[in-house]
Amino acid sequence: MKYLLLSFLLAGLLTFASIACQSNFSTSALPATILTPSPTPTCYYPIQTLPCATGIMWNPAYIIYNNQGIASRGQAGVYLAVNCAPVTDAAVTVSGPGLNFGLQYDYPVTIGGVVYSWYTNVVSGVTFTAGAAYTLTTLTGAGTASAGLVMPNNPSFAADGSGATWTGPSLFNEVDVVSGAVTTFSTGTCWSVSSPFSIPSSAYPYSGNFAIFAKCLNSTQTIANGAGLFYALYQSVASVNR
Repeated sequence: MKYLLLSFLLAGLLTFASIACQSNFSTSALPATILTPSPTPTCYYPIQTLPCATGIMWNPAYIIYNNQGIASRGQAGVYLAVNCAPVTDAAVTVSGPGLNFGLQYDYPVTIGGVVYSWYTNVVSGVTFTAGAAYTLTTLTGAGTASAGLVMPNNPSFAADGSGATWTGPSLFNEVDVVSGAVTTFSTGTCWSVSSPFSIPSSAYPYSGNFAIFAKCLNSTQTIANGAGLFYALYQSVASVNR
């Protein structure tokens, strides 16, 4: 389950369909500690890896909440290195309102020629609260690194599938419409759309059942006692019959 959810997220987080853990993305700088939704960049691809830095490195770390009613679940993970070498005995935790759980070491992952240790956990039956702050912490022989982010708010949808709405704090936002394995509409990799968002009728080219995905994301490169990237993603999914 956790492998499916991770792949669903990272190289396309982005169609919730595939992240190649070994892929490198743009290394342009992210703003630090994003807590408010303005201004929205004209075009921004938020999921990326960074050049390895000495000390404690997250490349990246993430928390994700996938809101699908009874199928809702959360995930957290970090690709961790110390002095650009993997570390398999770290203590990694996520904490926030009503939540405190650990991450387990899974396996080594090579990113940009550097081997990282991937720690992850998928949690069901819990809720990440929209608008609340969550902290990820890694404890290694090099010390404790931590970062906090506000979980973006829960997007909602018009009953007829004509639009999606969300409120801050989120800076990066994307909307997709999917029928089976086919994406019939996507705002693309810029993650630059704003709320309220109108979904065009062309997103529904034929009669049938469609899934609407709205993804809202915050990110930061401010890692206390460390370096790297940390992001928080809240994704809502709804079904509509057209």
